[in-house]
Amino acid sequence: MSKSHIESFTKASFPELQRICKAMYHKGMFAGTDGNVSIRLPQNSGILVTSSGVHKGFLEEKHLVAVDWHGNIICGSGDPTSELPLHQEIYRADENTGAIIHTHAPWTTALNLAGIMLDTEKLVEAETLLKQVPVVPYHPPGTLELAKVTAKKIGKGPALILERHGAVTFGENIEKAFCYMECLEHSAKIIAISRMLNPQ
Repeated sequence: MSKSHIESFTKASFPELQRICKAMYHKGMFAGTDGNVSIRLPQNSGILVTSSGVHKGFLEEKHLVAVDWHGNIICGSGDPTSELPLHQEIYRADENTGAIIHTHAPWTTALNLAGIMLDTEKLVEAETLLKQVPVVPYHPPGTLELAKVTAKKIGKGPALILERHGAVTFGENIEKAFCYMECLEHSAKIIAISRMLNPQ
């Protein structure tokens, strides 16, 4: 795929990416410059991903970077997110994944820090949409080790909790990945509140 075609794809994809990022920011799933979002490029020619150090609540087109599978920049300014290996390994592990979202969703992260499992069987919507939500053991953010371990956990559902590091969701497109992240965080909030009302 030519650079000009990828630039056109970036321009066409930006409004939807901006809309999703703003929605997540207003729902409290992004804070500061944390988190990252990506979509697979047409013809599987690489990934369109958010730049490093960018506030997703105020995303601009210039904050998107297209990279090939070796991490080389095809177009865009700035450096791709430090979590690029995580995105690459998930795409490699699941050819049906077209978009990925990683956030430090507070309720989901808080449950994990408290050692409380997110039991999707207790919530109809969570069980239907998310199925099972495995926890990926802690590895330093941005490392290939984290990326490889995360990719091996794929297969039980469209969401994973990263120990001490938020969550990642993936789907056919960015809207589905967002729906999964929203469902995950909403479910975590319900479970947390239920624990407050009825401590075990």
